[in-house]
Amino acid sequence: MKKMLLVVMMLGLVMLAGCGSVPASEAEAPKAAAVATQIPVDLEIKEKMFIAQTNDVYLNTDEYLGKTIQYEGIFDSFYYPPTDTTYCRVMRYGPGCCGNDGSAGFEVSWQGDGIQMPEPNDWVEVIGVLEEYEEEGFTYLRLDVLSLKVLAVRGAETVTQ
Repeated sequence: MKKMLLVVMMLGLVMLAGCGSVPASEAEAPKAAAVATQIPVDLEIKEKMFIAQTNDVYLNTDEYLGKTIQYEGIFDSFYYPPTDTTYCRVMRYGPGCCGNDGSAGFEVSWQGDGIQMPEPNDWVEVIGVLEEYEEEGFTYLRLDVLSLKVLAVRGAETVTQ
C-alpha cells in the first residue's frame, strides 16, 4: 500500500511538471565529477535509462533509502501555498498521459550555507542521499543534497526510457 501511494504521488508530481544526445566524452562527466568531489555513489542514474532507473527507485524504495544517488537534470522550484514551502527538484521531461508532458526525477533539499540554489532551468549535477518524509499525511521521497553543481553542457532534457 505504501509503495502504491508513492507511485500515485510520483504520478501527481509528473502532472505538475508541465532531445538530444551527448557525445561519449561528455557522458563520462558525472563519474568524473563524483570522483572530483570524493563522494561515494551507490547509484548513478544514466541518461539512456533515466526513467527506468528513477521508476525503480520509486517502486523499490526500501532498497534505495539511505543510498547515495547521482544524476544530471534541470533544476526547478515551485512554491506551494498550503504548506508555505518552496520545493526544489532536479528532473528531466518525459512521456506523460498526453505526449511529453511528464517529468522524472526527485525532490531535493539541503541545509546550511554550503550549497547555493541554482537558477530555474539550470542544468545541474546532483549527488544526495535518498530519504523519506511525511507531510499532510502523505509520504514523499527526496534527496538530501551533498553536492549540487551547475554544469555548462546540457544533457537530454527530454528522455523516453
